Amino acid sequence: MTRQVKIALLVLLLVAAGFWLWRQRGSPESVGPASLVVGEAKISVEIADEPAEQIRGLSRREELCESCGMLFVFAEASVQRFWMQDMKFPLDMIFIRDGRIVEIAENVPAPVPAEALAVVQSSQSADQVLEVNAGFAQTAGLGIGDRIDLTP
Repeated sequence: MTRQVKIALLVLLLVAAGFWLWRQRGSPESVGPASLVVGEAKISVEIADEPAEQIRGLSRREELCESCGMLFVFAEASVQRFWMQDMKFPLDMIFIRDGRIVEIAENVPAPVPAEALAVVQSSQSADQVLEVNAGFAQTAGLGIGDRIDLTP
């Protein structure tokens, strides 16, 4: 192989690697989960800040670890509406605005065949929603006004 061909292949490889890294940069799996501190509890959260991630959410997963959750991040605070399609376990949904809990929907059930899907709508505007296993909010002693701190 000539020197020019080797250089051309190296450049092509670097461009391909750069493109792959660029495509991966927004994905929570590529940057790893972030840590979130709420009250005395510290949990590992996946960030859902893209519409496709938000639509998929935790659907079709078999379980969620005890100290894990998914944080939905929205560009603007507004009334948020969530449904439980394809969920296999119940959740607590914690609605957040400006880093503070504004509402908690506890023990939202997973769907039962032949019954209507559970739909949860916040009564207040929220710019983030944290989904965790049902019972987490009570176990952690969470309440309205509690601060939520996210660290990447």
